[in-house]
Amino acid sequence: MAVNGQNQQSKAKEFLADYANKRTIFPYAAVGMRNNDLKQASRSPNYRITDDAIRRIMKNNASVNPGNLQREIMFRIGRTLDGGYEPPENFDIYAALVPKLVERYSLNYQATGLPRKVAYWQIWNEPDLSSSWNNNNPQVYYEFYSKVA
Repeated sequence: MAVNGQNQQSKAKEFLADYANKRTIFPYAAVGMRNNDLKQASRSPNYRITDDAIRRIMKNNASVNPGNLQREIMFRIGRTLDGGYEPPENFDIYAALVPKLVERYSLNYQATGLPRKVAYWQIWNEPDLSSSWNNNNPQVYYEFYSKVA
């Protein structure tokens, strides 16, 4: 029974990682950072799935939102599930990709078909947990945060 439970848990984790990784906007970011090449890091962005997801969330469909609450998005700037726990290899290139997202979802949101801008942004996720940010030196996160913010 434990083996079956572990197998199901493994399949669920694989499904979630696959789902999250399909939503990767900058598929060449890691190799671009490794090569210190912003052009390579920002090559072939994949916005479609994220655009669609944000539109659906903001749509306020009365059948799924009877109170017609205005839904807000908190966009997390970070890696996908199992995308690695180490800090990005190149903070400058990583920080140069972020304005592309902010421009698309907060400044030019109407061109993307959004009814309103994404107003809330999170930089990484739980940097105090080694399962999300594998570095025990808070100064490394502070440096990263200051460049991205």
